[in-house]
Amino acid sequence: MIQSHLGTARVTVLHEIDVTELIALREELNRHPEKTEDLKISYTHLFIKAIAQALLPMRHFGDGGHQRNTSSQGWADRHSMGDHHQSDL
Repeated sequence: MIQSHLGTARVTVLHEIDVTELIALREELNRHPEKTEDLKISYTHLFIKAIAQALLPMRHFGDGGHQRNTSSQGWADRHSMGDHHQSDL
């Protein structure tokens, strides 16, 4: 274990990003709980949604090209994190 620890490079990567729009979206969603089925939206909810949407084009990767029904009903399926406008919220 010591050899592994000594022989492994430790790397830290930091990125600064502007999350002003993400903060505004979260505040707007939390001001209108009826739009989120009374769920208080956290940043984790928004990050998971963004990651899921980013991975969506790869949903058939590795399955031989066979499409599967991966949809489920719920708030996340009815709302997109894409270009949001005030009227969308």
